[in-house]
Amino acid sequence: MHPAFDDFLIIRDNLRGGNRTTRDRLIPFCMFTDLEVVRVGLNESEARGRGVEYRLPKMPIANVLRTRTVSETRGFMKMWIAADSDRIRGFTGFGVEASELLAAVQTAILGSLPYTTLRDGIFTHPTISEGFGAL
Repeated sequence: MHPAFDDFLIIRDNLRGGNRTTRDRLIPFCMFTDLEVVRVGLNESEARGRGVEYRLPKMPIANVLRTRTVSETRGFMKMWIAADSDRIRGFTGFGVEASELLAAVQTAILGSLPYTTLRDGIFTHPTISEGFGAL
């Protein structure tokens, strides 16, 4: 669904004289189930297949205080981080409000921000996003 809507925007803009393309898009995946499943960028098998050296911080979502306030502590989050630059190469989350995490990570990837930007940011308390500080 996400790529189809973006395809429409690209076609519309190009019909108006733009020069947009579908090449190299960062397409997020989000399944709004109970619990949400999200992913953006590389996953572990893709990173290995491309020979990308990475670090993989991961943690149970229960470490995020917000999950305790909503009594839903099942799940995890993990992030593939380039070993040489701290750039985020991919992210997978499974848990309550994981889509909230996805948007922040996708923005960081698009902006070429290091993961430390999320890790060291001060987020509203209590939110799922403040869990980045524990990664």
